[in-house]
Amino acid sequence: MFTWESDKCTKLAVIIYNPATIAAIRSKEDVPIPPAVQLPAFEPHPSPMEPFAAIMSLWGAGELNKAEVRRKHFVVDAVDDLTDTALPDVLKANRGIDGTGTWMDYVSTTWEVRNVEAVPVVGLKQGCVMARMTWDMKHKTTGKEAKRVQQYIELAYDVDGKFVHARHYWVNAPLLASIY
Repeated sequence: MFTWESDKCTKLAVIIYNPATIAAIRSKEDVPIPPAVQLPAFEPHPSPMEPFAAIMSLWGAGELNKAEVRRKHFVVDAVDDLTDTALPDVLKANRGIDGTGTWMDYVSTTWEVRNVEAVPVVGLKQGCVMARMTWDMKHKTTGKEAKRVQQYIELAYDVDGKFVHARHYWVNAPLLASIY
């Protein structure tokens, strides 16, 4: 992320997918580099903002918690890759119709999410949308809160408008982890 003032870059922030990779590279020990989660291949949608908008509307209405809705709008081998070492038991890859549903059920039963802001743009990859999402949240069991949790998400849609994958780039995953 770049912050510009006039014609000068005043700030540069790098957001890492799976920070464990950088930790392994920088380690003085011989630590294996964790592999990236493999994402399914797909024929890209020519206008990915269309399925993005439709599926986000379903998500906002709570419809994506229903398996029959996911079966209609997701490919069978869909992947939602939330991988981050700040909270490895929670922020991990979820695969398939059932795995993505397990994640959505977890979110709806564990977190109270408020003040959601989603800013999508057509992604650099064909068939993809890159969205910046920011929200406030409260853990329903611990009662702890986090304000302004932020991530960037690459979301992919196939030629039929079905969700194929999401890869999450967490800006402040430790803030999310702090509510546990």
